[in-house]
Amino acid sequence: MAARFTVVVGPARSGKTEHLLGLYRAALAGRPAIDALESVLWLAPSQRAAEDVRRRLPTTELPACFAPGILTFAQLADQILDQAAEEIRPIDARMQRLLVEQ
Repeated sequence: MAARFTVVVGPARSGKTEHLLGLYRAALAGRPAIDALESVLWLAPSQRAAEDVRRRLPTTELPACFAPGILTFAQLADQILDQAAEEIRPIDARMQRLLVEQ
């Protein structure tokens, strides 16, 4: 099955986040608890944004969600690396400079 993407755009305070929260709640509610943990993901650009989404997620239809899958990019990367088969080592400052130069 081909992936399908929808881009939601609009000015500030136009209801984009509330619309997406409604879709996210429906996705969480429509899956068994175990499946939802592995198939529903909200990526937030910062910890502050992730906390805001977590705060706004509960409603009367979805009063609680113990593992909503709301992560920052860094948290997602950490989870991926934790599951990696090989140990991942951070690169040193010299290598970081070389990568940035390239």
